[in-house]
Amino acid sequence: MLHQWIVEPSSPGLAGGRGHGDAAATESNCHCTTSAVMRAERARADHRTYRLAHHEAVVNLRQQGWSFRAIAHHFDLECIIVRRFLRAEGIPERAFRAPVPGLIDPLRPHLPQRWRNGYP
Repeated sequence: MLHQWIVEPSSPGLAGGRGHGDAAATESNCHCTTSAVMRAERARADHRTYRLAHHEAVVNLRQQGWSFRAIAHHFDLECIIVRRFLRAEGIPERAFRAPVPGLIDPLRPHLPQRWRNGYP
């Protein structure tokens, strides 16, 4: 709903432009790790562009005198998200959690040797 309101659906780099076209079809057939990393980076950049447009739209509506609740309803967001957008100086960056070590992680250095010795 938002990307149709803010930009044209055919704009590259937004939700409407993902996964379409010959380049995307050729790239999806490649199982190379490098292209997978590049696709992930491009997806993050696309999503950041989308969030930036979202943030700007929320700020503009608030400057026009819209209430928190009206903006939240318009974009189908929670009021807390609207407040977070408006409190932030710029676009709020996403926070990523550090990976939690698994039970097998302490044994990981020893596993190749055990595999070569014939242990399952």
